Amino acid sequence: MAVFNFTQLDSLIQMRVLFPELTDKQFKLSFMWAWGMDLSSLAETNESSVDAVKKNLQRSRTAMGLEHAETMRSTILLRVFVGLWENRK
Repeated sequence: MAVFNFTQLDSLIQMRVLFPELTDKQFKLSFMWAWGMDLSSLAETNESSVDAVKKNLQRSRTAMGLEHAETMRSTILLRVFVGLWENRK
């Protein structure tokens, strides 16, 4: 899977509104994870442990009403794509 270019993350922060059920931290971690960042890289980037990242992703899944990790990945990507489609110029 290709990894998202995180130098562009600030320009995509507007996607935050598509995830009202998540906290800012949950959104950030879930968004980066959905775009292909692995758990150890997420932990390093966020100056936390892999266990803390796993717990935050689990809380995100619960907040989104989802049971499985891959369902969360698909849901995040679909919401982002729909958001981009609706806001195209």
